[in-house]
Amino acid sequence: MCKECPKNECTICSICSERRHKSLKYKDHNPAALPKREDLELDLLSVICIETSHYVCFTRADDKWLFFDSMANRIDDKYNIPRCTDCTLEINGWVYEHPERMLSTAPKPELARRFTQDVYMCVYVVPDADLYE
Repeated sequence: MCKECPKNECTICSICSERRHKSLKYKDHNPAALPKREDLELDLLSVICIETSHYVCFTRADDKWLFFDSMANRIDDKYNIPRCTDCTLEINGWVYEHPERMLSTAPKPELARRFTQDVYMCVYVVPDADLYE
């Protein structure tokens, strides 16, 4: 991680960082490896899901979980109308408060099913980290 690089240009990958810092533009920078921590705890920020070529996203905003579907409604089969809905109760109730229910073969609410079965990618954050201090 390089503290001199602008935040929107930072690279964490050591190969990319090394390649970037060979450039004359970055010759005065002093990139350093991120410290390795065995006790690092990550928070789940987003879950991107796919079902039949259609992506949707669950994203955490403070203490809420939001479900975003860019193609929730259609007008005249031409225009997509996105929808963002609060799904905090369903996700917390099924995934966090009673995780054993996720192992059950009983039917699950639609959003809880998608959150756990249609996962394509998860995005995590380090809750207490400021990489630029």
